[in-house]
Amino acid sequence: MIRGPREAPERCVTGSERVPSCESLLSEIMAAIHDLKGSLEPWLDAVAIDVGLLRADLQKVSDNVSTVETDIEHLQSTSKAMGEQVRFLTFEHECIRVRLEDQEGRAWRNTVRRVGVPEGAEGPGAERFGETLITDHLSSKRLSSFFMAQAMIGGRRKEQHLQIMEWERKRATLEVCSRSGDGMGGELMPSNKLGLMPWHRNAVRDKAGKLLAWLDKCDQELSWVLNIWNKEGIN
Repeated sequence: MIRGPREAPERCVTGSERVPSCESLLSEIMAAIHDLKGSLEPWLDAVAIDVGLLRADLQKVSDNVSTVETDIEHLQSTSKAMGEQVRFLTFEHECIRVRLEDQEGRAWRNTVRRVGVPEGAEGPGAERFGETLITDHLSSKRLSSFFMAQAMIGGRRKEQHLQIMEWERKRATLEVCSRSGDGMGGELMPSNKLGLMPWHRNAVRDKAGKLLAWLDKCDQELSWVLNIWNKEGIN
């Protein structure tokens, strides 16, 4: 079937109408990009600041892994000297939790206080059956102090001294679970008790490294976008 010529459009361009020039189209595009940049730039700046802060925090976490390893060795040696076995060592947000258990996992009644601080100074609800939370004395300063756990065990009073060596971050603190031992010493194990995330120093180091690499990539992408805008002269 042979088709005839296409029908002319109903509307034709008259002499009075002008087709936009490439220069005017480019000007409109540049104006739109300029508006987009103006709306995105504060957000990108905020993201860059957050990325920098998060990178700094992660770097501190990575740097503190070696300090934590020293703390673990000290706790291990202290527990051996006291005839106690440290069973669990985990991290929890903004508190130090000390829990003493017997071999059947039953909690002992215990109180925990900071040496040199009067009893009861930890705040309301600090002393509980089987566990104690200490939050009032934690700060972002270097924390180098002794904590003493006094447990009533079979009518005998036993004191266990735990030293937390120079710890900077209040977000990463310790939970120590102990049980009565026979002087054989102990082995540190990750704990998932109380719904806490299991802690492992290698995992912390690996995750911190991966996050730092990801943040570096994000920073490079943001720099690339800003450099493109600056090269194009979008002010």
